Amino acid sequence: MWTAGKQIAYKPFDVELVNVEMCLKQLQMKHTLPSHYRLMAADVLLESFHFIPKEDEYIEQYKIGLGNRNYETWLTHWDSDYEQIRHQLECIAFEEETIIRLPFDMSDTIIKFEKVRILNEINKGKSGIGYKYKNFMLVTIEPNEFVHMPIIKG
Repeated sequence: MWTAGKQIAYKPFDVELVNVEMCLKQLQMKHTLPSHYRLMAADVLLESFHFIPKEDEYIEQYKIGLGNRNYETWLTHWDSDYEQIRHQLECIAFEEETIIRLPFDMSDTIIKFEKVRILNEINKGKSGIGYKYKNFMLVTIEPNEFVHMPIIKG
């Protein structure tokens, strides 16, 4: 309705069309929705994680997202500890999970990486049932307060 130019109940500052479209894209990722349904590895849509620095004077602007869900924001050099960010990134290799905080004017974009095991196969044999799992990386991007975008997960 909104894209067709119909009147909506929200003020433009409260919510923008691009934000609602991002929420719709996120809702289409069924493997990220909470459910009592047992998720199988075949239900998971593999997506690429995007972190693309933009060319500007201090290389502070970047594009971040998963698959077709992304947005642009900033990382301020004056309140960022690049050594700490490097250590947070290294945790992916050593611990298979991490939380990365990218500050912008005292409001962080928070990126959570966590290893998840999802059921891949159920095999019935003579002596019982066997289960095989597949490992995935669950990524959650919580935007800083200035971009007004929803949380992206996949």
